[in-house]
Amino acid sequence: MLRRLFSVLALLWVLGSVQVAFGHDVLQGDECTIEAGDRIEGNVFVLCRVLEVNGEIDGSLFGGGSTISINGLVTGNLYLVGGQLDISGSVGQDIHFAGGALNLLPGSQLLDTRSSLVTVNLSTRVDNGGVPGSITAASYQLVLNGAVNREVSFWGSGLVINNTVGGDVNARVGDPASTGVSELRTLFGLLP
Repeated sequence: MLRRLFSVLALLWVLGSVQVAFGHDVLQGDECTIEAGDRIEGNVFVLCRVLEVNGEIDGSLFGGGSTISINGLVTGNLYLVGGQLDISGSVGQDIHFAGGALNLLPGSQLLDTRSSLVTVNLSTRVDNGGVPGSITAASYQLVLNGAVNREVSFWGSGLVINNTVGGDVNARVGDPASTGVSELRTLFGLLP
């Protein structure tokens, strides 16, 4: 119990440091929306239950929320924690996500030729044209319906590759001692 409390306090301290060091604009509240046609210059720190980005952020996006939708453009990186992250818009650089589900929906784009995806979550789906860089994921499942130009590193219970991977695939999938029941032991085996 004390260890969990310490972890939460450490996370809040890190997110608070990010706000002071990097956040030019801060969005917080129950529902936050960056409307289509709106443009924010610089990095943005968010702490909203529901976040919807329909406009443009000319910088990186930091923070978290229960439900996050990127329908517009973020020219920098995403550093997000949340229950669900749906991307149908464009991201200029890398995506870093921890939480429940990450969905790169059809039509979404990673704009830089080195843009990569780094995630620790329950489920990741890549249903867009693909990831120009690499994917590093510790997830219960990873479903790749889009291409990956570089390598894939995965730890989890289920990996589905329905497209091409330009580099190596390094995966630790499932539990050889399992009795057939889906287990998260492989995912949590990474944690001390």
